Amino acid sequence: MDQLVERQLALLEANGGDTLAVARAPGIAQERTDPEYQAAAQRIRDYVRSTCT
Repeated sequence: MDQLVERQLALLEANGGDTLAVARAPGIAQERTDPEYQAAAQRIRDYVRSTCT
């Protein structure tokens, strides 16, 4: 998950914050559908929801 997040952040930085650059990036959308990524992302959302509210 860390590698994917790093790639997304690098794309955002290289494209002046253009979120569509991330959406257009080959492979990122596919990686985001990976079950392990989805599970990790859900754990992060759950943690943030329970800790930051």
